[in-house]
Amino acid sequence: MFPSVHPVPGIYRFTIEGGPQITQYIGQAAVSLVRRFSLYHSRGRKPSSPLEKKTTSRIACRLRDALSAGYSVSVALVNDHATGPGGQIVVIDLADKAIRGGLERQLITALGTIAVEVLNHDSNPLGKAQVTRRYWRPLRPEAKLGGDRR
Repeated sequence: MFPSVHPVPGIYRFTIEGGPQITQYIGQAAVSLVRRFSLYHSRGRKPSSPLEKKTTSRIACRLRDALSAGYSVSVALVNDHATGPGGQIVVIDLADKAIRGGLERQLITALGTIAVEVLNHDSNPLGKAQVTRRYWRPLRPEAKLGGDRR
């Protein structure tokens, strides 16, 4: 159901399209994107689990409901190579908790400044983050969710 990713820390964005409004969620994987995505997959299959108030379960249910309604769900990852001042390539250490957490907060704040529904509880619609789309690396076109449902 989820696209293939590397077992590394990272920041990801889910985008749900097809409903009345585009919906997005930004999350992070401290240890492994593979492990994080497997949690979404397993919690999406067991929505009555006592973890329904946990973010992973809440988002998993939202993704499952979107797919059931025929909506498109896609995933994008933050690119760990960015262009710095003067065109220099800068490597972002996404394994560093402070860097990863700070960048995730900036990206969530930036979502609050555009016309999308933000699923993050800590979004700040009044924020003015200086973040552009250059951080995002879309996965392959076939990285849409909803394919193989084992």
